[in-house]
Order: sequence, then structure tokens, then C-alpha cells
Amino acid sequence: SRGTVSVGENGAGLVRGNAVKAKGGLGAILVIAVENDSDYEIKEWKAFVVDGESIKADTWYTLKDGEIVEAQE
Repeated sequence: SRGTVSVGENGAGLVRGNAVKAKGGLGAILVIAVENDSDYEIKEWKAFVVDGESIKADTWYTLKDGEIVEAQE
């Protein structure tokens, strides 16, 4: 795992690895890329905007089966 990324309002952040998570302020653009365990190639990735409705501000998110889901602190 390469950890986490956290950005402020209207920021942009990317995290890549395994068991990674991202959060941002309102208007932030976030990208999560999950790697294969065996060769570190990207297995799945997703880019999204923190809109305050479907994606909440200052809330951790991760990818699960290709979908953005809330992650634990």
C-alpha cells in the first residue's frame, strides 16, 4: 500500500496501491488506482469529484469491486 491522499476544497489528489483511500474538500477531484498484488499493474481505477451529495466532503473513500465506497478512518 502507498497509503492515503487528502486534499482541500477544489484540490486534486491521486493515490495508487492496495488498501488505499482518498478524501477531499468540496469540489476536489480524486483518483483512486488499485494495483494487483502480484505485479503492481493497475487492476481498477476511478476518478470522481467531491460534490457534497453523492460524494461527501472530508470523508474517506476507497474502491470496492470497481465502485467508490466510504472507507473507515
